[in-house]
Amino acid sequence: MTPTPRIPAVVAAATCLAALTGCFALGGGETLLASGAVAGAAYMIGQEADVEDWHNVKPRKAAQVTPTEMLHQVGFAAGDASLLGVEMAALDDFLRRVRPTEVDEIGVHADPTPLARRRAEAVVGYLAHGGVPAYLAVDPARPASGGVSVRVRRHLVTLPACPDWSDEPGNIFSNGPGANWGCATASNLGLMVADPRHLVAGRPMGPGDGGYMAASITRYRAGETKPIAILNTGKTYTFSKTDGDQ
Repeated sequence: MTPTPRIPAVVAAATCLAALTGCFALGGGETLLASGAVAGAAYMIGQEADVEDWHNVKPRKAAQVTPTEMLHQVGFAAGDASLLGVEMAALDDFLRRVRPTEVDEIGVHADPTPLARRRAEAVVGYLAHGGVPAYLAVDPARPASGGVSVRVRRHLVTLPACPDWSDEPGNIFSNGPGANWGCATASNLGLMVADPRHLVAGRPMGPGDGGYMAASITRYRAGETKPIAILNTGKTYTFSKTDGDQ
């Protein structure tokens, strides 16, 4: 009788992973096949767990934007909407300490009563006279007390914690960037941005010129489009240095 050939454990493991239920129908080598399948499956499962370990991936470096608000209450005489001299001085002192910039939002808030609105308009006029643009905000949900407040809303940029050498450069096996990746870009962007709000979202687009856009479509359909200007970008220009150049 011809002996049943022995199948190597690696081949047996691969065969059993493809059709595990057929391992015990291969004849005299069933013990070898079963043990090879178990060992091969355990090894491959362990390898899979090591490869798919993503819990230690570093988040990308980015500047954080935090809105903040500074508040100043403006006082008035009872039943009067005229801005008192002492309140003018207090408002000027508040603005000197806050130092509002052109990207700050300055609002004069009031309740919906007619007296509060007149008071807020007086504050807006005083600020405009001093070169400080402010908008009038009437809050219907505000209690009808006649009070007026000036609020300066500002967005602050917090730079990422850089440099970051928390991991070992050249010894990263997660197939991801190092901890210091992007530090320079995120820090420089946070320092140079003129309006921190643009790190969150860009400015809304203004209204389009409907007549101009419609005319361009009409010219396109009529075959009256302008030819594209061809520029010779490969041309080299030579500049000579004069005696006055340093």
